[in-house]
Amino acid sequence: MKWNTTKLIAVGGLGAVTVVLSLFGAAINAISGISGLGGILNIFVFSMMAALCCLLIDKFGSATLMGLIFSICAIPVPVLGPPGFLPKILIGIAFGSSADMIYMLLKRNKKIAAIAIGIISAYVTLFLILWLGSLFSIPGIHESKETFLTLPVIFGGGIYAAFSGYVGYLVYTKLKDTAVVKRIRGKE
Repeated sequence: MKWNTTKLIAVGGLGAVTVVLSLFGAAINAISGISGLGGILNIFVFSMMAALCCLLIDKFGSATLMGLIFSICAIPVPVLGPPGFLPKILIGIAFGSSADMIYMLLKRNKKIAAIAIGIISAYVTLFLILWLGSLFSIPGIHESKETFLTLPVIFGGGIYAAFSGYVGYLVYTKLKDTAVVKRIRGKE
């Protein structure tokens, strides 16, 4: 299968939808005033969308491209860091690349691949946000590190992220026989 315009538009659309869905997490941060609280919801969205993108497009680089588009669109909003935080692009590319690599290794079993994508992409995103946030002294990052880098949160977050990858798999299984998905995937 080659890249075509339909696949590129679908990947761009998935990146844009990820930003829109992430705005709910951004709203939680703004309403509560607690830095990172909305990130709990957003990790679910990121992991689910990464798994869905890999399964739907079934092409190496699709999640990386989706992560790039997502992170560029997220620059002006408080998702993946504060508005205007340009290292978001690195986070988006790393998040997508990790999903692509896991999918490439595990694509024979799509359910296991989706679960693994959920876990790995969530950890990559979390650790890069915390590391780059510390590097650039983002306000509230030290409190977030104290919260998110505890063993119960890391272990529970892995289960949560695995579930979000599984939800991406469930969405894919519901959509895979539709005309739209068949058109996106093209002839196989």
